[in-house]
Amino acid sequence: MPLASDRPADSSALPRRSPTFVVLICFVSIVFDGYDLVVYGATIPSILAYQEWGVTPEQAGAIGSYALMGMLIGTLTVGAITDILGRRKIMLFSITWFSAAMGLSALATSPEMLGVLRFVAGLGLGGVVPTAIALTVEYSPKHRRQLNNALMYSGYFVGGLLAALAGLLLLPHVDFRAMYAIGALPL
Repeated sequence: MPLASDRPADSSALPRRSPTFVVLICFVSIVFDGYDLVVYGATIPSILAYQEWGVTPEQAGAIGSYALMGMLIGTLTVGAITDILGRRKIMLFSITWFSAAMGLSALATSPEMLGVLRFVAGLGLGGVVPTAIALTVEYSPKHRRQLNNALMYSGYFVGGLLAALAGLLLLPHVDFRAMYAIGALPL
Protein backbone atom coordinates (compact mmCIF):
# COMPACT_ATOMS: atom_id res chain seq x y z
CA MET A 1 0.00 0.00 0.00
CA PRO A 2 1.57 3.32 -1.02
CA LEU A 3 2.11 5.99 1.61
CA ALA A 4 0.80 9.51 1.21
CA SER A 5 4.43 10.58 0.80
CA ASP A 6 4.70 8.27 -2.23
CA ARG A 7 2.30 10.45 -4.17
CA PRO A 8 4.02 12.80 -6.56
CA ALA A 9 4.00 16.50 -5.77
CA ASP A 10 2.79 17.10 -9.33
CA SER A 11 -0.82 18.22 -8.96
CA SER A 12 -1.86 16.36 -12.14
CA ALA A 13 -1.35 13.04 -10.34
CA LEU A 14 -3.59 14.04 -7.41
CA PRO A 15 -7.34 13.53 -7.16
CA ARG A 16 -9.24 16.21 -9.04
CA ARG A 17 -9.77 19.04 -6.59
CA SER A 18 -9.93 22.65 -7.52
CA PRO A 19 -6.88 24.48 -6.16
CA THR A 20 -9.21 27.36 -5.29
CA PHE A 21 -11.41 25.03 -3.23
CA VAL A 22 -8.41 23.59 -1.37
CA VAL A 23 -7.00 27.07 -0.68
CA LEU A 24 -10.43 28.22 0.55
CA ILE A 25 -10.84 25.24 2.90
CA CYS A 26 -7.30 25.70 4.23
CA PHE A 27 -7.91 29.46 4.60
CA VAL A 28 -11.04 28.88 6.70
CA SER A 29 -9.17 26.32 8.81
CA ILE A 30 -6.38 28.81 9.41
CA VAL A 31 -8.94 31.53 10.30
CA PHE A 32 -10.18 29.35 13.15
CA ASP A 33 -6.62 28.46 14.11
CA GLY A 34 -5.81 32.18 14.37
CA TYR A 35 -9.03 32.85 16.28
CA ASP A 36 -8.38 30.07 18.76
CA LEU A 37 -4.85 31.17 19.46
CA VAL A 38 -5.65 34.89 19.87
CA VAL A 39 -8.90 34.43 21.82
CA TYR A 40 -6.99 33.93 25.05
CA GLY A 41 -5.44 37.38 24.78
CA ALA A 42 -8.90 38.88 24.22
CA THR A 43 -10.29 37.13 27.30
CA ILE A 44 -7.43 37.71 29.77
CA PRO A 45 -8.97 40.89 31.27
CA SER A 46 -12.26 39.06 31.85
CA ILE A 47 -10.50 36.04 33.33
CA LEU A 48 -8.45 38.26 35.66
CA ALA A 49 -11.64 40.06 36.73
CA TYR A 50 -13.51 36.79 37.34
CA GLN A 51 -13.39 36.78 41.15
CA GLU A 52 -14.49 33.15 41.58
CA TRP A 53 -11.21 31.96 40.04
CA GLY A 54 -8.90 34.59 41.54
CA VAL A 55 -6.36 34.27 38.71
CA THR A 56 -3.15 36.24 39.22
CA PRO A 57 -1.28 37.85 36.32
CA GLU A 58 1.43 35.19 36.71
CA GLN A 59 -1.13 32.38 36.43
CA ALA A 60 -2.70 34.10 33.42
CA GLY A 61 0.69 34.20 31.71
CA ALA A 62 1.29 30.53 32.41
CA ILE A 63 -2.14 29.55 31.08
CA GLY A 64 -1.42 31.56 27.94
CA SER A 65 1.80 29.66 27.32
CA TYR A 66 0.16 26.23 27.60
CA ALA A 67 -1.48 26.53 24.17
CA LEU A 68 1.89 27.43 22.64
CA MET A 69 3.55 24.42 24.26
CA GLY A 70 0.74 22.24 22.91
CA MET A 71 1.23 23.74 19.45
CA LEU A 72 4.93 22.89 19.52
CA ILE A 73 4.22 19.27 20.43
CA GLY A 74 1.34 19.09 17.93
CA THR A 75 3.46 20.45 15.09
CA LEU A 76 6.33 18.06 15.79
CA THR A 77 3.96 15.11 16.10
CA VAL A 78 1.94 15.87 12.99
CA GLY A 79 5.09 16.03 10.89
CA ALA A 80 5.91 12.48 11.87
CA ILE A 81 2.48 10.98 11.18
CA THR A 82 1.21 12.97 8.19
CA ASP A 83 3.08 10.85 5.67
CA ILE A 84 1.63 7.70 7.22
CA LEU A 85 -2.02 8.75 7.59
CA GLY A 86 -2.30 11.41 4.88
CA ARG A 87 -2.70 15.17 5.01
CA ARG A 88 -6.46 15.30 4.63
CA LYS A 89 -7.08 12.94 7.56
CA ILE A 90 -4.59 14.82 9.74
CA MET A 91 -6.19 18.15 8.82
CA LEU A 92 -9.68 16.91 9.70
CA PHE A 93 -8.45 15.30 12.90
CA SER A 94 -6.58 18.46 13.97
CA ILE A 95 -9.58 20.69 13.31
CA THR A 96 -11.87 18.35 15.22
CA TRP A 97 -9.36 18.09 18.07
CA PHE A 98 -8.88 21.83 18.62
CA SER A 99 -12.57 22.61 18.09
CA ALA A 100 -13.62 20.06 20.70
CA ALA A 101 -11.00 21.35 23.12
CA MET A 102 -12.22 24.91 22.58
CA GLY A 103 -15.79 23.85 23.24
CA LEU A 104 -14.66 22.15 26.44
CA SER A 105 -12.69 25.28 27.38
CA ALA A 106 -16.00 27.12 27.43
CA LEU A 107 -17.09 24.69 30.15
CA ALA A 108 -13.93 25.03 32.29
CA THR A 109 -14.71 25.22 36.00
CA SER A 110 -11.27 26.35 37.16
CA PRO A 111 -8.19 28.10 35.81
CA GLU A 112 -6.29 24.82 36.03
CA MET A 113 -8.88 23.11 33.87
CA LEU A 114 -8.75 25.99 31.39
CA GLY A 115 -4.96 25.66 31.27
CA VAL A 116 -5.11 21.93 30.56
CA LEU A 117 -7.74 22.45 27.88
CA ARG A 118 -5.70 25.25 26.27
CA PHE A 119 -2.75 22.84 26.11
CA VAL A 120 -4.98 20.16 24.56
CA ALA A 121 -6.33 22.69 22.05
CA GLY A 122 -2.76 23.65 21.22
CA LEU A 123 -2.00 20.05 20.23
CA GLY A 124 -4.67 20.28 17.53
CA LEU A 125 -3.78 23.84 16.55
CA GLY A 126 -0.21 22.72 15.97
CA GLY A 127 -1.36 20.24 13.37
CA VAL A 128 -3.38 22.65 11.28
CA VAL A 129 -0.79 25.15 10.00
CA PRO A 130 1.83 22.75 8.59
CA THR A 131 -0.85 20.53 7.11
CA ALA A 132 -2.68 23.46 5.50
CA ILE A 133 0.58 24.72 4.02
CA ALA A 134 1.40 21.27 2.64
CA LEU A 135 -2.08 20.83 1.13
CA THR A 136 -2.06 24.30 -0.41
CA VAL A 137 1.34 23.80 -2.02
CA GLU A 138 0.48 20.25 -3.11
CA TYR A 139 -2.77 21.17 -4.87
CA SER A 140 -1.64 24.50 -6.34
CA PRO A 141 -0.23 24.84 -9.82
CA LYS A 142 3.50 25.44 -9.69
CA HIS A 143 3.24 29.06 -10.84
CA ARG A 144 0.71 29.92 -8.07
CA ARG A 145 2.11 28.04 -5.08
CA GLN A 146 3.62 31.03 -3.30
CA LEU A 147 0.61 33.26 -3.98
CA ASN A 148 -1.88 30.62 -2.87
CA ASN A 149 0.16 29.90 0.24
CA ALA A 150 0.26 33.61 1.12
CA LEU A 151 -3.48 33.94 0.55
CA MET A 152 -4.23 30.85 2.61
CA TYR A 153 -1.95 31.86 5.47
CA SER A 154 -3.50 35.33 5.65
CA GLY A 155 -6.42 33.55 7.32
CA TYR A 156 -4.37 33.37 10.51
CA PHE A 157 -4.42 37.15 10.81
CA VAL A 158 -8.10 37.33 9.85
CA GLY A 159 -8.85 34.88 12.68
CA GLY A 160 -6.82 36.92 15.15
CA LEU A 161 -8.63 40.07 14.10
CA LEU A 162 -12.00 38.33 14.46
CA ALA A 163 -11.09 37.21 17.98
CA ALA A 164 -10.20 40.77 18.95
CA LEU A 165 -13.36 42.21 17.38
CA ALA A 166 -15.55 39.53 18.95
CA GLY A 167 -13.97 40.34 22.31
CA LEU A 168 -14.70 44.04 21.92
CA LEU A 169 -18.28 43.42 20.86
CA LEU A 170 -19.24 40.43 23.03
CA LEU A 171 -17.30 40.60 26.29
CA PRO A 172 -19.16 43.61 27.67
CA HIS A 173 -22.35 41.54 27.36
CA VAL A 174 -21.40 37.87 27.85
CA ASP A 175 -19.11 35.72 29.98
CA PHE A 176 -15.61 35.03 28.62
CA ARG A 177 -16.62 31.41 28.08
CA ALA A 178 -18.76 32.43 25.09
CA MET A 179 -15.59 33.42 23.27
CA TYR A 180 -14.25 29.87 23.64
CA ALA A 181 -17.58 28.38 22.54
CA ILE A 182 -17.20 30.25 19.24
CA GLY A 183 -13.94 28.32 18.74
CA ALA A 184 -15.96 25.10 18.57
CA LEU A 185 -17.77 26.23 15.39
CA PRO A 186 -15.54 24.23 12.99
CA LEU A 187 -17.07 21.05 14.45
